[in-house]
Amino acid sequence: MLTFPALFNKRRRSAATVDLKAITSVDAASGETGLILRWHPTTNHVLVGSTNTGKEIAIYSFNGTTLSEAATVNLGALCIGVSWNPDGDFFAATNYSGNDLKVYSWNGSDTVAQVATIDLSLSTRYCDWSPDGDYLAVGTQTGAGAELRVYSWNGTDTLTSAETVDLGAEVAYLAWSHDGDYLATIQNTKLVVYSWNGTDTLAEIDDYTLGGGTGRGIIWSNDDKYLFFSGSYASKNIVVISFDGTTLAEESYIAIGSVDVYRAGLDSTGKFLFYSNYALAGITTIIRAYSWNSGTETLTEVDTLTLSSDGAYDVDINYNNDYIAYPGVVAESKVLRVASTGL
Repeated sequence: MLTFPALFNKRRRSAATVDLKAITSVDAASGETGLILRWHPTTNHVLVGSTNTGKEIAIYSFNGTTLSEAATVNLGALCIGVSWNPDGDFFAATNYSGNDLKVYSWNGSDTVAQVATIDLSLSTRYCDWSPDGDYLAVGTQTGAGAELRVYSWNGTDTLTSAETVDLGAEVAYLAWSHDGDYLATIQNTKLVVYSWNGTDTLAEIDDYTLGGGTGRGIIWSNDDKYLFFSGSYASKNIVVISFDGTTLAEESYIAIGSVDVYRAGLDSTGKFLFYSNYALAGITTIIRAYSWNSGTETLTEVDTLTLSSDGAYDVDINYNNDYIAYPGVVAESKVLRVASTGL
């Protein structure tokens, strides 16, 4: 464990509430890195999926200054997907090279126990728990044989297949809407939104295709009227897309350049987005904060964090909006970093 504020240079872009300041980090084994993370719904604990051998899944507690390891899981393969259930007493995880979707219980302090597993017979990708905690969505990757699946959860130890949709491309990412009525997915360069009937049926509603590159992340606005779609397309790294329940429509976009913009965290007020990116061309800005104006349907950059090299594959904001967490990359050998937001 170490602190590293000296590695960062903060650059304010405009007068705003956001004031990003790096606080601390957790080292990984040499050459290992964090891949995905989620803050606990109600506490300052961070769930991390990584390549960190023997600790591919880890939970860290944060006291405002330091990170402490609370529990770990030896998954036996890199962990590419994690998701808390809404109550925070269970979490789901997937691994990149395996076929399993696993569910673990957590006692709130230092004990994790596997309680359910499903063999999808396909390489798993990302997973996301529905807002009511009753369903778990997971994507797979095998090209034309890829699938989007939804499993019902009995609340204790059993996943049951509820729906399977055959796809022509891997599910690169997915996210439930806040009301649970829709499931958004990334399938290569395409954003595809499905309606969910609440029990057993996904129906494709509409899609939007990025002009180039690969889609990396999607996040819903708090009112579910917009989706923020990010990726590696230099002409449109972040796209604001409106959704009226029937149609997806591009409203605005941000062009950063040769940067792979990964995923975003949205604060609970719905006013600020925090984006992570991987520096493809020596660009060292790894976290970008934007204010969201639904009236003009635009994002405005308000602050950044920079690092001497590399970037981050994910970012998430905690329940109280005062901290963001973001993983490292291979060259940095970091599992996890934390910064304050100023909110």
